Amino acid sequence: MNGEISRQGLRITELETTTGVQNRRLEGAGVAIAYLIGRVRELHGYIRSVGMEPPTAEPIPEKAREFIHHDV
Repeated sequence: MNGEISRQGLRITELETTTGVQNRRLEGAGVAIAYLIGRVRELHGYIRSVGMEPPTAEPIPEKAREFIHHDV
């Protein structure tokens, strides 16, 4: 019984560590996406400011829509 409890405790610790790593990766990915959206907007504005028309954007994939907001 003690061995099983110890094994489960170790497994919980491993899962907590994995969750922490995944959370940091997701946070980093969110920051990267926000940066890239801002950079694209800056480039879009620059292209318009020099009198050119930026290329038409492809539609946002369905899976990405819930993560990319136009107010970012």
